[in-house]
Order: sequence, then C-alpha cells, then structure tokens
Amino acid sequence: MAADTDTSGPLLEVRDLVLRFGGVSALNGVSFEVQAGELFAV
Repeated sequence: MAADTDTSGPLLEVRDLVLRFGGVSALNGVSFEVQAGELFAV
C-alpha cells in the first residue's frame, strides 16, 4: 500500500496562537505555516 504523499499544503499550520506566563503575554494571535523543507522557530 502506498503512503499518502499529498504535498499541496503546509506540513504544519498554526492560527491565533496565544502563550502566557502568569500575567505576561508572550504571544498573542500568532499565525504561521511551515512548508516541507523549512525550519521555523518562535
């Protein structure tokens, strides 16, 4: 059986990410996509 190799879209998609540490907002409403072969860091 062949593996599904659909490469038409991103490998990872994040929308409206929020990250808080106590009362401190580190990220608010961050969105991004990671395509095949890309490296991404926040």
